[in-house]
Amino acid sequence: MGILLPLTMVASFFACLFFLGQFIWVRVRNKPKKRFGTWLIVANLIMFGAGGLYGQTISSSSQQTETSQISKKGSHSAAKKKADATAKAESITAAKKASKASSISQAKAASLSIERSERAESESVRAESISIATSESVASEQSKQAADESSRVVASQAAEKSSQQAAQQAAVASSNAAAAAQSQQVNSRPVYITATGKRYHFDPNCRGLNRARSVSQTTLADAQAQGFTQCLFE
Repeated sequence: MGILLPLTMVASFFACLFFLGQFIWVRVRNKPKKRFGTWLIVANLIMFGAGGLYGQTISSSSQQTETSQISKKGSHSAAKKKADATAKAESITAAKKASKASSISQAKAASLSIERSERAESESVRAESISIATSESVASEQSKQAADESSRVVASQAAEKSSQQAAQQAAVASSNAAAAAQSQQVNSRPVYITATGKRYHFDPNCRGLNRARSVSQTTLADAQAQGFTQCLFE
């Protein structure tokens, strides 16, 4: 717009000069030469007037251009300041949002950390409870097994002792029976005694009987019951 207006004014000025020249040329050809000086003066005045008008127009146009440029610079500066202020406000808003987001993120992270810690502690307590329960169960089972084993050992020992006692009793009974049988056999063994002697003899040909007048046969038990003792020669 600043370049178009001066070009338009220059074109208008030259157009005026062209028409003025044509007018002067026509007047010079058609009128006497005496009026040529007058028309030349008029033409010069017109040209000076047009030049002054053109100068004023150019000056006004320059002022308008400078004013427009200043206005543009002012508006550009204001727009720049506004843009800077807007950018600064947006930066502050973004910083506040980032700080708020960071605070929220930190709070969430802290909450998540606390939740994980509580969950881990709960899992640890649960695992410990399960371990204690398992240990108690194992201990109870081992105690039960130990008690059963002890009862079994006691019962086995009692049975073995009873068996040993029974065996001992049977052996004693057998021994007693054998001793009794042997004693009975011994007691029923025939011996020989005399009416005047005090000894019993197992052998009827014992030399202790050589001087006896009469020899009688009896059992060892009867002879011992009568007070007879064994012969010293046997």
